[in-house]
Amino acid sequence: MSNPQKNKKSFSILLAISLILLPILIYSNVVFAVGGPGSKPLLNPPHFEPAVPAKSQKKISPVQGVAETSPGTYIYQQDDLRWKVDGSCNGQLLDNNPSTNKPVSSVVCEIIDLDHPIYMPTKYQDSLNEVHPKSEFTDVSLRPIYMDNTRHYKPGTPILVSVDSFIGRKAKFTIQIGGAIEPSDYRQYNLDHPKDHPKFEADYLFHTDVYWVALAEVTKEINLTGGGTLTKG
Repeated sequence: MSNPQKNKKSFSILLAISLILLPILIYSNVVFAVGGPGSKPLLNPPHFEPAVPAKSQKKISPVQGVAETSPGTYIYQQDDLRWKVDGSCNGQLLDNNPSTNKPVSSVVCEIIDLDHPIYMPTKYQDSLNEVHPKSEFTDVSLRPIYMDNTRHYKPGTPILVSVDSFIGRKAKFTIQIGGAIEPSDYRQYNLDHPKDHPKFEADYLFHTDVYWVALAEVTKEINLTGGGTLTKG
């Protein structure tokens, strides 16, 4: 015959162990850091055009650079104290938490123009780790292709939910802000109207790597010697 007291004790122990392990099981698969869109493309080796010796031969080197930077989103309060997401992605409005006067936890879309030195690498290398100056690049080929904050994410900072696309030199991404995530900067913006209800604006920045690619092109002229042999000039 089983002992009810012993069974009750065993159940209590199992319950306690389950409660200890549950957060581990839940959070072990949660990664608040992503890269995208898709997988980071591989860098192809340099090649020549034409592929056989000719009087004029162009060396084309695919190159890549990484910029460590901090994009984000900017929001501001309206008269009804809801928060307007600034930018061209959408006109999303976020509810306000009256106890903090900050937005509730929200997922927002953002499009930013990366065509600015703060978002661009300072060094570009080919697959052989040779450094190439920007003077060799074809301008149309220089573009961002990948964003990844895996090595930078810290709990409590904005969560990069997805990197959706790159359109030219603009990046479209989705981030989570508000709630327990504190803004990078928070300030009142209607100080010139003291009779109005105070309204605030806030920045939510996140640290990330932005990968850029380009094609470096160098043309070599090849001279014909007296014997008709092709030699590089």
